[in-house]
Amino acid sequence: KKGKEISINVNPKKFSMSAHADLSCVECHIGYDPDEEPHTEVAKPVDCAACHEDNTKHLMRSAHAGELNCFSCHGNVHLPEPKHFAKNNCVSCHKDENKALMSSVHATIDERPECVTCHTPHTASTLGSEACLSCHTDAPEDISGRMAEFSLPETPGEFTNMIHGDDLECSDCHGAHNIFKVDTLASPVHPVNLAQTCNECHDDVVEEFMKSEHSVALEEGFETAPTCIFCHNEHQAITITGNGSKMSRQLEVETCLSCHLESEGVSERMTHTSSFIDGYKTSVHGRKFFEGDTTVAICSDCHGAHGALKAGDAMSKVNKFNIANTCGECHTEIAEVYNASVHGDALREGLQDAPTCTDCHGEHNILEHTVANSPVAPGNVAVQVCGPCHNSVRLASKFGLPESNYSSYQDSYHGLAVRFGSTEVANCASCHGVHNILPSTDSLSTIHVSNLAETCGECHPGANANFTVGKVHVSATSGGDDILNWISSIYILIILITIGGMVVHNSLDLAKKVKEHYHDQYEKEITAHELAKRKKHYIRMSVNERIQHFILFTTFFMLVITGFMLKFPDAWWVVLLRQWGGEPIFTLRSLLHRIAAVGMVAVSLYHIGYLFATKRGFGLFKDMLPKLQDAKDLVLMMKYYLGFSKSRPAFDRFGYIEKAE
Repeated sequence: KKGKEISINVNPKKFSMSAHADLSCVECHIGYDPDEEPHTEVAKPVDCAACHEDNTKHLMRSAHAGELNCFSCHGNVHLPEPKHFAKNNCVSCHKDENKALMSSVHATIDERPECVTCHTPHTASTLGSEACLSCHTDAPEDISGRMAEFSLPETPGEFTNMIHGDDLECSDCHGAHNIFKVDTLASPVHPVNLAQTCNECHDDVVEEFMKSEHSVALEEGFETAPTCIFCHNEHQAITITGNGSKMSRQLEVETCLSCHLESEGVSERMTHTSSFIDGYKTSVHGRKFFEGDTTVAICSDCHGAHGALKAGDAMSKVNKFNIANTCGECHTEIAEVYNASVHGDALREGLQDAPTCTDCHGEHNILEHTVANSPVAPGNVAVQVCGPCHNSVRLASKFGLPESNYSSYQDSYHGLAVRFGSTEVANCASCHGVHNILPSTDSLSTIHVSNLAETCGECHPGANANFTVGKVHVSATSGGDDILNWISSIYILIILITIGGMVVHNSLDLAKKVKEHYHDQYEKEITAHELAKRKKHYIRMSVNERIQHFILFTTFFMLVITGFMLKFPDAWWVVLLRQWGGEPIFTLRSLLHRIAAVGMVAVSLYHIGYLFATKRGFGLFKDMLPKLQDAKDLVLMMKYYLGFSKSRPAFDRFGYIEKAE
């Protein structure tokens, strides 16, 4: 054959065990007459296509066409087909592929797949995912049993029905011949390599992910750092618009919280506490989301999807200088107003101290302004939002802000009412605006001189230009309003002199009376005449006068108590009342204070009329006028108190004590 002498001997026994045992010789060796020798002068080649027409056609169109024929792989067809004949034949040419296969996870299986398991024999093409799924599925029990150690979290059989099923084959992600276990570093689906594997198709997304904090954690060897498949699933990846996707708007929050709230390792790595993360659930966004509204802000809306970065990163969506734009994706009009405000201008200039959305509203636990414990609720905005900046000595010094504005507001009726618990009285935002805060020199500002009447009129109907003439942030301390400073100083001085003098005088009086009482009881014999004199009573006030005094007494203490409640809302007993009665207590306090004020003014006017319209009243007025004798009586009384005189001085109808009162 081809110039070489070959043996034409065929072992009948072995031939009977071959694939062609049922055929006669001449069925393949056409043109030979076994009864004549020589059989033929010209030997015709065996034509396998006579029987294997389809296989031959496939071979002629395959990558092997022109290079191989039937005998290249099948060899001596008169002999039984050896075990693994296909593998052994393929290896003779495909040495590198075989080497890769022998180092793969498939080589560790007893009944490992052959070349033709994945490649159709005659076309030499890959069968694709169907070949893989013939083993890697939950159907064949014998295969599943042998693959126990390679158990998968998902059912690969569902892969063909998923988003990648139409465009990808298993080998696109797992490799072809050199397939490794997932936990092997050489595997393209090892967590460290997975992003690069996905990068073959999703290069733009992977580029973003590789800069993210998740990628940093992955590079640092953090075990629970998320990879593509953690969020998008492995074989069951579907489009995020599908309700079943872990990253759909319906399930994304649950996916993120499974790490950032429920993973101890992730919690330890984060700078924020779990309660901070959990705050989203009770926020205005979270509550609406869990009620079924998927249009509200979820994790990726604020933090980004693949490019989630720490807030300190200048490119982060939650970086202080980017937050307004991030929030503006939903709150467009508010963001525009804020960006035009004095705060927005300061932030654009790079001032880190300038407030942005989260400084006022919070971060995860954002609450409506109508919720009592929201920082922007009417009762909290002055203290919790504006105060920390506008009451800061450091910021006032740094930016030249008025230092007394916050304290003067706190001491004003508005500030005191807010501290007491009122939610209707004016707070900072009532006058200065919310997001549209502008300097008072700006004609668009709500506190510009041309707009003040309208601003005040929102609470005080009918307010006009004259209503707004008075100063608002006025301090009664040195450096504030001079008149108020003098009034405050004189008032305090009078209190010190009056109360101080009263304490000294009454202490001496008490000591003297105690001494006299002891002397009278234990040392001095009291005569019957003197005892009767002591028991005698004089009516100093008529019924009319007593009623006047009762009303004055009642209204005075009512004013003191209700005024103290306003001026010192943090006193322990006031706090107890606020906790017990809430805002209705403030309303009641205001009503009682006004009633008492009207009562005191009324009884005072009546008393003035009584003094000058009645004979008895005018007598009271004359007797109450100060005289030179009052000063002399004071000196005599001091001598008596201090023991320099034994006799107590006699007074007129009203002594210096009543007149001083």
